Amino acid sequence: MPYLYTITRTLALNALRDLATLQRAIDALWTDMEKVINETEESLLLSDLRQFTESALVQLPPQQQLIFRMSRYQGLSYDEIAEQLHLSRNTVKNHLIAALKTLRTHFNQSDVAYFILISVGIGCGVG
Repeated sequence: MPYLYTITRTLALNALRDLATLQRAIDALWTDMEKVINETEESLLLSDLRQFTESALVQLPPQQQLIFRMSRYQGLSYDEIAEQLHLSRNTVKNHLIAALKTLRTHFNQSDVAYFILISVGIGCGVG
């Protein structure tokens, strides 16, 4: 009889241990899936934002587009842009300010900023 009790107890403990291991694996899987889903949503949102920015950017005058791209995409300073384009530093600065003002107006009129804030808030659990 003690032998049967020991076997039953061992089998029950093994089953509980396996169940706990399975639950940990399931929890880890859900955590990984949530991370992938969040990364996918962020990637899609970033892609949409880039497309929207590009559509707004092509509406700028060519010189403003060029200066904006050099400043924001290539990370060049006013002085570096001025040197490459053979313009004064103030001209570069004025073009960039005008481009940013136009883009800001475009974003505000389309409510993209509001959408981004809501999306980020939801993603962070704020919304």
